[in-house]
Amino acid sequence: ATKNTSLSIAGSYTPAMAVRAFEDILTYSYVGSYYKGETTGIVDTIEFADNVEGKLYMPDVYKIGVEYRIGSVRGNRSMLRLAAEVNYETWSNFKSEFGTVTSDVNSMKDRLFVAAGIEWNPSTISGMRNNTTSFLSRLKYRVGVNYTDTELKINNNLGEISTVQDYGMSFGIGIPVSISNASTNINIGANFGALGSTENGLIKENYIGFQVGISITPGNGDYWFVKRKYD
Repeated sequence: ATKNTSLSIAGSYTPAMAVRAFEDILTYSYVGSYYKGETTGIVDTIEFADNVEGKLYMPDVYKIGVEYRIGSVRGNRSMLRLAAEVNYETWSNFKSEFGTVTSDVNSMKDRLFVAAGIEWNPSTISGMRNNTTSFLSRLKYRVGVNYTDTELKINNNLGEISTVQDYGMSFGIGIPVSISNASTNINIGANFGALGSTENGLIKENYIGFQVGISITPGNGDYWFVKRKYD
């Protein structure tokens, strides 16, 4: 089979914008204990705001992605895809304005997200149609890693400002389903990672998630995605 490769690069930019918003605030002081939502007595209202109109200033967002494919163009071919993505968001410029109150512009920092992944398909759709390959060789095997330097700034027990990072990893399998000439896959995946740190009195969250989905790409002879021109 003749091998071929391809390189794709894409990027996007979303400019900063001011979003119209409304704010409601109710803060009060009380005496006694607070248990199961019960107080022994409210002393005074400290702060009250009812439907105050304002603005949220959202950040600029920069995105760039790269994909490199290695495969063949004839016969029972295999396909290897390498991909990476970088997102950068300027949350250090975020602020809110409600009435005469403006939030601290430096309450957050810029957010950075980096991810990379590999997908390997030992035998693509041509081998499945010809029934010349085993079931396991028709699956799409996926693995990826990601890192996020979040926009959060938190004070630790030492009175210092700490940042919060997120480290994650994901695994997945794409199961091909033969429906006419369509390229249909049932996708199953799992991801796990860790957010934050326990250093100097901070909190760390370990998480795990599962996903199930289906993707359908119509074949050449499928017309059910085509909009009717005549009734």
